[in-house]
Amino acid sequence: MLQRFLPGAPSLAIAILFVTVVPPIDAKERAQPEAQLAAAFQLPQLPQLPGLGGPSADWRQWDSFFTFIVKRFGQDVSGELRDTLGEAFLDSRYELTATVARLGPGQNPVPQLFLNGWRRLSPIMNKAASALPKETASRYANFISAADKLALAGQPGAQLGLLRISPDALRSMARMLQPSGAGDPIAYNLNVDNALRNLLGLGAPIAVPASGTRQSRLRGWPFSLNLQPASFGVALAAELDLKKLNQWVPEENELQSYLLEVRTLLA
Repeated sequence: MLQRFLPGAPSLAIAILFVTVVPPIDAKERAQPEAQLAAAFQLPQLPQLPGLGGPSADWRQWDSFFTFIVKRFGQDVSGELRDTLGEAFLDSRYELTATVARLGPGQNPVPQLFLNGWRRLSPIMNKAASALPKETASRYANFISAADKLALAGQPGAQLGLLRISPDALRSMARMLQPSGAGDPIAYNLNVDNALRNLLGLGAPIAVPASGTRQSRLRGWPFSLNLQPASFGVALAAELDLKKLNQWVPEENELQSYLLEVRTLLA
């Protein structure tokens, strides 16, 4: 089924729902999927996409895509909408973390993550779009229409495990909002993201611990506590002790000594 929509972008086409139902006849045929549900997005400015014959997007590509969209959107909104956007992002990130933790072999969480993420993001984007400049609003209208169509068509497929979203589909959707952006919008990395920190109100990145910092093997504390001096009264006099604590992540058998050092510093 091919549907066209034209809110400011000529020849923008979205191809959704190629479904083939094959009734099982024997064991060999039962091993094949009973239905194939495909979703791909195509922009005229991009090369012809390979459709859904390739692999499905994985959770890392989904996370990169959703982060890209949220950061792009965050540049165009402010105030309460920006705060709400940050909350929606965190809710989706918590969901992703929980989903990946219980993911079994061969499972594809991306379709359901898309549906849930768009359920959070859609009302914010729709509310903001009307107040944006005309050209920007047109890009968001294209994106909203595409995401709405995919969400509507994909709900049954996601529940049955039949919906597949390709990496190129995610890239094409990302380019609806930022057609000329450099780099791959679904490339996954673990670098500190200053734009995302700013959106979430986290401020500047935490300083990298000095070389020689003791790293703990205590489960759950794989990082330096990086204490900073505040209104301790005697903080200036205890500068050396503070530096010591900044470079000390205690092992389990060191907790008592560590807490005693902290108490002494704060006394």
